[in-house]
Amino acid sequence: MGISCRAAAKELGISHPALLRAAREGRAPREPDKTFDVEKCRKALKLKTHPIKSKQARAQQKRATPSETETKQPRGSTEPLPEAIRRKEIALANLREIEEATKRSELIDVAEMEQAWATVGQTIRDNLLGMPDKLAPTLAAMTEKKEIRTYLMAEFRQLLTALPDEIHKRAA
Repeated sequence: MGISCRAAAKELGISHPALLRAAREGRAPREPDKTFDVEKCRKALKLKTHPIKSKQARAQQKRATPSETETKQPRGSTEPLPEAIRRKEIALANLREIEEATKRSELIDVAEMEQAWATVGQTIRDNLLGMPDKLAPTLAAMTEKKEIRTYLMAEFRQLLTALPDEIHKRAA
């Protein structure tokens, strides 16, 4: 039979939420009666806890002399190993966030957006450039300013109303 979570955490030098989290993640074994065996937990935590992520390791790193950290460098780098691992973890976390945002459709591909806007621009240009040939014969026969304005407004309204459907057809 073991001891309570708070007592075990105190003996291990960690907070009880940290011990519960470690148990939930499978890094600290629990007894069948939901108590903790301190020695089993100490061994399991030592084996299964990432050294850079633990508070004790960070505290030791802060206390370490510069010569200690400088000796632990990846080959060909002037950066200490813990710092390189930290930067790598941050970069991986950022990539995961980008992937998740893309899955939730919060991010879109720049090339796709450029293509979509190119299609929109081309559709608008084509429709506007086609207006003179379409309207010229009818406008040539009109003499009243009000009649010409009414006709042009109706044609432009029709063009702008049909534009979204035409853009959608071209994009598909």
